[in-house]
Amino acid sequence: IHELQQLEYLSFFSGFGSYPYLSVPDTFTQLPRLKTFQVNAYSFDIPADIDKMQSLEHLAIDPALSIPACIKNLKNLKVLDFSYLSSDYALQHPDYDRLWDLYDKGVPEGWSRIQLYGWEWLKEMTGLQEFIFRHIEPYAFTEKERAELADAIPNCNLTLKTE
Repeated sequence: IHELQQLEYLSFFSGFGSYPYLSVPDTFTQLPRLKTFQVNAYSFDIPADIDKMQSLEHLAIDPALSIPACIKNLKNLKVLDFSYLSSDYALQHPDYDRLWDLYDKGVPEGWSRIQLYGWEWLKEMTGLQEFIFRHIEPYAFTEKERAELADAIPNCNLTLKTE
């Protein structure tokens, strides 16, 4: 895939009943002109070196299994969509292992979902124009968490929906 040097738009779709985890080759991040990357699959690991893709402007992963913090280094990224995290998404709390723990235990006292998801880096993405996150309760962001994000990235249109 890395030989498609002129490729600007790439969309993967993995239909119901297909292999549950979609992966891309290590050379995927060598696409120099890719502006839009969309994935709709059962689960998808965002490449650990995604920050090599500096031409990327729109990234939509539905659902993400892992998200590397280096994503904050994508300086041209304008739209980021992380709707519907994978149920296997690992949380960043010593007493919470997977996303399912939020359903069983609720959000731990003193923690926000941004902290639990390990997305503190999101607050550093000041060039981001739109952040989209759709999910069902209890995984969706609260109004307090929405306000926390709005303060950190004030020029970003936040679409945080509970479905």
